[in-house]
Amino acid sequence: MEVFEVQMHTFASNCYLVASNEKNCAVIDPGMEPENIADMIKEKGLTPKMILLTHGHYDHIGAVNELKKQFPEIEVIAANKELPILMDAKKNYSVTALGAEVTVQPDRTVAEGDVITLDELEFKVMETPGHTAGGLTFLCGDAIFTGDTLFVQNCGRTDMYSSDFFDMVESLKRLRALTTNYKMYPGHDACGMLFDQFRWIDGVMERVKNAW
Repeated sequence: MEVFEVQMHTFASNCYLVASNEKNCAVIDPGMEPENIADMIKEKGLTPKMILLTHGHYDHIGAVNELKKQFPEIEVIAANKELPILMDAKKNYSVTALGAEVTVQPDRTVAEGDVITLDELEFKVMETPGHTAGGLTFLCGDAIFTGDTLFVQNCGRTDMYSSDFFDMVESLKRLRALTTNYKMYPGHDACGMLFDQFRWIDGVMERVKNAW
């Protein structure tokens, strides 16, 4: 497995290409700049087979439809619980942020415990709501793709449509309970190691405990 990060200059969101030994790839969170994503796919000699969405906000779905045009066989996969956001340009904030309506219709929906297969790769689906109700984390090999649930020493906002602070706390607890020190690929900012975030998560849990 190889992971390539496509630099997004718009809204600083992260897009990843996860390549199998057969040079097929999954595109995770193609938020913006479809031309840059397509260029890297071609540069690396990859064949995109699927798009995996951690959640439905505009800065993670903005390039989906253009990639579908360029690569018609690609399959879009997201959480069933995220359909209200994916299908509504106001709820995914594309209208306010981009001045254009962006909606996405997944080809397949997944939920907790599902496994998405790409050649020898297996993406295990973990539901991590909080930033959105249908937020997902994908675990594959020694990598974890946390979307806007967990960043390096930070987490996603919980003041948006379908966000829930207490769901975020529970999702952080679940990530804290993982026993593999995955390489963490978040939806924004730098990559890091999962275990390096545990002290920060512990601090959040302590503050929540003291507040109640």
